[in-house]
Formats: sequence, C-alpha cells, structure tokens
Amino acid sequence: MNPTGRRSVLPALVLSLFFLSTAAAPVVGNTISPTSSAAPSAVASGRVVATGVYINDIGTFDLSTGAFTADFYLWFRWAGNWTAGSDNSTVLSLVTAASKSPAGNEPVLESSALPFHYEFMNGESTERTLIAAQPHYNGTNLNFLEYRVRGDFHVPVQLSNYPLDEQTLSIQMEDSVYSDSTLRYVADAGSVLDPSNTVTGAIPGLNYEQGSFNTTVVSHLYNTAFGYQGIPGGNTSSTYSRFIAQFTLLRPFAASVTSLLLPVGIIIALAVVCFFIGADKFEERLALLVTAVLTAVLLQVNFSTTVPSSGEFTLADRVMLVVYAVLALGVVIAVLEKRIQPEKHHHLTVWLDRFALIIIPVATVVALVLLISPACAARSCALLPG
Repeated sequence: MNPTGRRSVLPALVLSLFFLSTAAAPVVGNTISPTSSAAPSAVASGRVVATGVYINDIGTFDLSTGAFTADFYLWFRWAGNWTAGSDNSTVLSLVTAASKSPAGNEPVLESSALPFHYEFMNGESTERTLIAAQPHYNGTNLNFLEYRVRGDFHVPVQLSNYPLDEQTLSIQMEDSVYSDSTLRYVADAGSVLDPSNTVTGAIPGLNYEQGSFNTTVVSHLYNTAFGYQGIPGGNTSSTYSRFIAQFTLLRPFAASVTSLLLPVGIIIALAVVCFFIGADKFEERLALLVTAVLTAVLLQVNFSTTVPSSGEFTLADRVMLVVYAVLALGVVIAVLEKRIQPEKHHHLTVWLDRFALIIIPVATVVALVLLISPACAARSCALLPG
C-alpha cells in the first residue's frame, strides 16, 4: 500500500472545498481546481471502471523467490464525464504528465476519480507508457485510458506437491487514492493472455494450464485509518477495489512423475533383490541395502537443491520417507535372519525372505499411490486417457 497516496486525499479535499467556496481558479502546476460545485453522479455513487489487461510476455519464474517479470497492456474504460468541471484538453495534458511521474507521485484529481492512480500490490512497475487517453471515445459517452506496463512481481510459492506442484502467477492492482466508494473496478471480458505464453516451454520448467487465465475484482479491507485516527469523524477502516489477473503453471506431468518414481523404483528394486541372495550371505545382502540407502540420501539431496529451503514438507520429501521406511524394514529383516541362524531355522528364514519379497514392493506401491493421488487430483491430472 502507498500511504503517501492515501494521505494525499484529505488535504486535497480541503483545498477543493476552498476553491469551490470562492471562485474558479486556473490550473497551476500539477493540481486542478474544480470549477463546478457538483461532482458527477457517477463519482458520487462510485465510478465504475471496466479494467482489463493484455499480457504480452511473462519472464522466467524464479521458484526460489516467487519472482517473475511481466510486460502487458492495461486499460480503463468508464462512462460519463471525463472529469468534473475541467476541460478535456487540460485533463489530458495532466494525465500525460502523470504517466511520466514515478508511481505514487502523480497529481491527485479530486472530484474526478480518474483511474490513473493505480499501484501494484504484489510488485512494482519498472516502466509505464501512456498509450491512449480518449474522452468520449468515437462520440460515445465512454472514456478510455491505456498504458503499457513492464514490471517485477512476486507471488507465494506453493511447494507442498513438488515436483507435481502448480504455481499461480498473478498481477494485483488497486487505486492508491480512491476507496471503492469512489472508484470501483470491474473485470473487462476482453482481457487476454498472449498465446505465446501458453505454449509448452514458454516458461522454462513449467507449462501453462489451459483455460486457467482469468481476471477478477475483489474488495480488499484495510483495518487502519492510515494515520487519520485523530480526525473527528474519520473512518477507522477502508475498502479498496482490487483487480487481479492470474493464471496457473504446471510441471510436465510425465517428466515430473518419471523424475520422481524412476530413481525410487531402482532403490526399491535393490532392496528387493538382496532377498534373492541366500540368508547365509549376510555381508552381500547388507552391501546392497547400504548402497540403496546411500542412493536414497543422494536423491533427496538432489530434490532439496532444486527448491528453496522453506521448511515445508514437499511431496518428494514424503516419498523419500516411504523409501527410508522400506529400506529400514529390509535391514531389520536381514539382521533378524542373521540372528536366528539360517542353518538351524531354514524354514523360518525362507518365510521371512518371501515376506520381504511381497511386503516391500506392495507397501511401497500402496504408499506411493496414497501420496501421489491427492497431488494428481489437486491439479486435475489423469494417468489414463479420458
């Protein structure tokens, strides 16, 4: 939130009332003085602004920080007067000047509720260019503003189901001056994510989930007076209209499952093979099991280096716990057979070998299905066509 922008409203309102009570004043510097005592009804009841985006490009998504870059067109469209009590040419020049000002330093047009005081809530624009500012477009009562924006954004990273995770990228925007009682966004149906961003490989390591792009508007409550607690009659909270454009990225399912289950399958196979070796060859059995344990440790280290150290237990971590449990069971059975002297209790050792050959693969498969199925359901995956 930009407290400076919020704090600029009250002083500007006082100045506006002063000018209204005296006489019309000319435009000076970066402020506009109202020349009409009545604001448009659209402003009094809350100006409704249709807001949309055309996302040209999404930069590489950094899984360690949740950061990404975006290049997009942003537009606003609303009906009624362009602004209260000012000629369009003056306002257009002011809008043009404001578009070249750093975010948060734009002049405030009181009694106008123009939607160019926008700010991004999950990032910042590094560059913005005014493309069009057209009052009463094509002779209609519709007004139009369009910008091209380039910026750096960030989102929370969801790693619970890694490496079958999905990441939701979003661009979130609010007006830095007007609450939703004065200016309210509505999502324009014309918003588009450029098809070049939806092809496989457009964003390295992640694929676009078809149909996931959408734009929504929510009301965001701020339980604070932004420093105005001492003003009689002042609000202690306010609600601002927040525009959100978002879409979902997924890892390629086949590649992700293969990278997770293939090495796990090899490790479990080593544990199973050792029980085809006679119980009297304990050292050979133990060597295979130790090799499997070391391989499992290296595999988990490899998984850990590809994701940020957030302390969150990922799907890969849960799978590796299953692997360690199975390997521990194998070691226990091998040691138990050594302790009971297989030459004296042949039938018992044979029964333990058969038990291990059955329980190790079956327990592994059941545990993996129970772990992976929720991740597949969460991202609407299907192992079989249809």
